[in-house]
Amino acid sequence: MKFSTFFQPFLLFILFQTHHLAEAQDAASWVRKLYAPQPDTVSLFFLGDIMQHGSQLTAAKTLTGYDYRPCFAPLAPRLREADVCVANIETVFAGTPYTGYPIFSSPDALISDLKESGIGMLLTANNHICDQGEKGLRLSLNLFDSISILHTGVFRSPEERTQRYPLMVNLKGIRIALLCYSYGTNGFPVPPPYIFNHIDTTIIAADIQKAQRMQADFIIACMHWGEEYQIKQNARQEMLANFLFNKGVDIIIGSHPHVPQGIEVHYDHLREIRYLVAYSLGNVVSNQPFPHTQIGLLAKIRIIKNGFYKAIASFETEWIATEHRREEGGRKYYVLPLSQCTQSSASVTIQDDGTPLPSLRFQTDTLPSGTIRFTLK
Repeated sequence: MKFSTFFQPFLLFILFQTHHLAEAQDAASWVRKLYAPQPDTVSLFFLGDIMQHGSQLTAAKTLTGYDYRPCFAPLAPRLREADVCVANIETVFAGTPYTGYPIFSSPDALISDLKESGIGMLLTANNHICDQGEKGLRLSLNLFDSISILHTGVFRSPEERTQRYPLMVNLKGIRIALLCYSYGTNGFPVPPPYIFNHIDTTIIAADIQKAQRMQADFIIACMHWGEEYQIKQNARQEMLANFLFNKGVDIIIGSHPHVPQGIEVHYDHLREIRYLVAYSLGNVVSNQPFPHTQIGLLAKIRIIKNGFYKAIASFETEWIATEHRREEGGRKYYVLPLSQCTQSSASVTIQDDGTPLPSLRFQTDTLPSGTIRFTLK
């Protein structure tokens, strides 16, 4: 009797906690419904690699300069829906002579036309950012700042990196820290005092801690990594993704392979998105001839915050494609939603009924761990 009496308060406490845990789960479910994606949530769009090969320079040439607006016009209405759209700019702006692969230098008009098309943030930590040495870095960063387009990944000095990194964006009261790193610069040295964000886990861990001290609501890491033209991410990418998640990153967006790679969306016990990774979004536009390089993904992420409640409210992707059209004056390039694609290419096939289909398809598996894994085959 004494034993039972002794444990009665404890049993009552357990029942009380169990009851309130169920209530908490019900409340969380109600909150998710109440704060389902609405027009006032923050929408973040991400694109992959923007390339500028020689034939693209020729296609954009006009009598008075260069015009890239027609290239991006079919996709621009979608990009403008976002609160901010982020893309990897895989070229530099060092003035004439303009050059394509392997040492890039592009017209300034590309950046102003990208901004007009809806892209508001550029990722600069990639393997081509040092193609034109100090001149390319200086003129590129000056150009970005002159037209007020956000950018991160390369800095003029250690002091500038300290002041500007992590890149913190406040959208509708939500503080978003954006991190950006690359595996290297194709062997080109980074001229001092410029700072380039190499993938270094010690530095990355310190940067994540700084973002947390800055009270970021969400931390996003954009990683230039992986193997070119491989549709399956490698073991190092997966290892780095786990490292980033364990340190506190919420979203990982990958670039560099030039083809789409797998996506993982991890859920918590309440079936809310805990974190996600898109290992590669592929190309936005290029003249690369390899399989799957003329197709990519537009990643659309919506985040919300209300008091102490914050969440990745939704995540979806849309296929995009680059059409090469023979028009008067030569070949032209158009980036468009795949649903508007009208021509077959090495990466995009058109069915007999006119319906476009990517040559890569998502296969979705629900794993016991609560992960939705999308693999490309």
